[in-house]
Amino acid sequence: MSKVKNIISVDFEDYFCDLPFETWNEYESRVIETTPILLELFSKYKIKATFFVVGYFAEKFPELIKGISGEGHEIASHSFSHIDLRKTSKNEIEKDLVKSFDVLENVTGEKVIGFRAPFFSIDSSNSWVINFLRKHVKYDSSIFPEKSP
Repeated sequence: MSKVKNIISVDFEDYFCDLPFETWNEYESRVIETTPILLELFSKYKIKATFFVVGYFAEKFPELIKGISGEGHEIASHSFSHIDLRKTSKNEIEKDLVKSFDVLENVTGEKVIGFRAPFFSIDSSNSWVINFLRKHVKYDSSIFPEKSP
C-alpha cells in the first residue's frame, strides 16, 4: 500500500489567472504577499502540502517557489498559463504543459510528479491528456468526482 504524502493542496495562482494570459503582466501579483502567510500557518501546524503551481509564477518568482519547496512542500504543475484544457488545441496543451514541467523542474531541481488541470478541465472530450500525462508525471489530480460548473 502506498502512503499518501500530502492530504492538503494549494492551487498556486493569482486573482487574474482567469483573464487572457497576454494581459497578466498588467496586474500586480499578490502571491508575494500571501504565500509567506500561508507558509507560516503551515509551519505552525507542521503541515506539508502539495502546491500545484502555475508555471508563469515559477518563472516570474523562482525564489518564492524555491522557498516553498525548501520548506518540504511538494511542487506540482498547474499548467504554465492556467489554460482550460477543454478550450485549447492538443498541440497548445502539450506545449504549455511541457513548458510548465521544465520551468518547475529548473526552479526546484526536482522532477515534477503531479499535475492538476486548471478548472478541473479534463473530461471525456479531452481524455487523451491522461495518456500524455502518463509520460511526464506519476499522478493527476484533475478529475473532479462530481459534476461542477
